[in-house]
Amino acid sequence: MRKVFIIIGMIITIFSCQQNSNSTIASTDPNIHMGVALEKINTSQYTYLLVNENGVETWLAFPLAEVKIGETYYYVNEMLMNNFVSKELGRTFEKVYFISEVFTELPTKVNGGNTVHSNPQPLPPNHPQINQQSSQQQMLQNKNITTAPEIAAPANSNMHNGIALEKINTSQYTYLLLNENGVKTWLAFPLSDVKIGETYYYAGEMLMTNFESKELKRVFEKVYFVQGVTTRSKQ
Repeated sequence: MRKVFIIIGMIITIFSCQQNSNSTIASTDPNIHMGVALEKINTSQYTYLLVNENGVETWLAFPLAEVKIGETYYYVNEMLMNNFVSKELGRTFEKVYFISEVFTELPTKVNGGNTVHSNPQPLPPNHPQINQQSSQQQMLQNKNITTAPEIAAPANSNMHNGIALEKINTSQYTYLLLNENGVKTWLAFPLSDVKIGETYYYAGEMLMTNFESKELKRVFEKVYFVQGVTTRSKQ
């Protein structure tokens, strides 16, 4: 009987060490964030989630997914947008981080990989929440309120590259037009020094359609938000 208690004690100790190890990784790796869900808002296609991250409340936005209040979620590769207006919600977010998804467990890969433990499941097209939001969207349209441009899932997780054709700097962001194998692509990222004619690489892009820049007074039919660009490919 004594041996049984010893074995159980060893198992508990090992399990506790593993949990502490995961917590340490999550708290020390600046690329991995974690927070407890406080509030969620579902639109017709996207979920806005307010999380408590070490005492700081942070809004996240990602493609519509089933998330639960009180649960802990992990995320990576966030893209900050200031004073983002969602016309569908009729609300301005002072700060919101665009991400591709949230994880229910610590990701096993952060950069250049998609391997994770588990994710909240995307909501199917016939889910009641989507139908409810579609009805709300229709009500807004009946009031002549148009749907705001919203973020979409990343086009893919592979590295892209293109030659810089045009750049526009605002107070906080750089808009860069690239020629990617004959296709012109607009990128947006935090203000950076880029040069026309140079080749730039990027990954983890998030598509926004009909995005309106009030500072530029311009609507981009398609623009990909990225964390930044580099002059070398990261393998």
